[in-house]
Amino acid sequence: MGAICGAVVLAFLLCALLADVLAPYGPNEIMPASRLSPPSTAFPLGTDYLGRDMLSRILHGARLSLTVGLGAAALATLVALVIGLSSGYFGKRIDLLTQRFVDAWMSFPDLILLIAAVSIIGPGLVQVILVLGINSGISGSRIVRGAVLATRQSLYVHAAEAMGAGSLRILVHYVLPNIAAPVILLFTMRTGSAILTEAALSFLGLGIPPPAPSWGGMLGGTSRNFMYAAPWLAIVPGLCLLIVVFGINVVGDSLRDVLDPHHMASRRRRAAARR
Repeated sequence: MGAICGAVVLAFLLCALLADVLAPYGPNEIMPASRLSPPSTAFPLGTDYLGRDMLSRILHGARLSLTVGLGAAALATLVALVIGLSSGYFGKRIDLLTQRFVDAWMSFPDLILLIAAVSIIGPGLVQVILVLGINSGISGSRIVRGAVLATRQSLYVHAAEAMGAGSLRILVHYVLPNIAAPVILLFTMRTGSAILTEAALSFLGLGIPPPAPSWGGMLGGTSRNFMYAAPWLAIVPGLCLLIVVFGINVVGDSLRDVLDPHHMASRRRRAAARR
């Protein structure tokens, strides 16, 4: 399953990178004579209410989703590392203050917090990446903190401290390499979550403003008035979101299985017991 979903994610990346080559029309090219045309040889996924080719918009929307997903996940991972490393390694008062701030932040519903933040700073690609990255990074710092706390008690860390190594050297050379597995898993999970959340914000009109071909924007706005007459307006972007986010999440789970030695040992014991 991980290999199959990895192939799906790879196809998604290729579609995003080669959108200009694969798309038969421009993403905002209007053909009034072909309004709400059903799927056909000329328009494999049909057209929307303005006569824009859905296949072209889906391909360019993949590039937009890729930018938001990777950008927000990278920012979230960076924020989670800064908060989690400082809180888990130094502990004491820094850990207490940091975790109470994280508790207060996580007490707000994510979608309400995102809607409020985007309403204040305005919609746009950069704004959405910043809001999603910071919000996901603060909540994801708990995962990094837990991994750092476990690594902090290791004998090699105590040995490095006894030899006079500084905190920065210990964090870079001893702690970070040993928490790589949860950090990689955090990045993959945040990528799928960012794509889905951006689609929700665009559906509500608070994400990337039109005429950008956002998958969430295709599901909302004026398109909702034509979805009964032209169901492909909802089915096509909805299926794309479902397949891509599901594929990214399964790839993240597969990476966890490969990178986590405890999980692999548990699977081997269960397999041996079945035999």
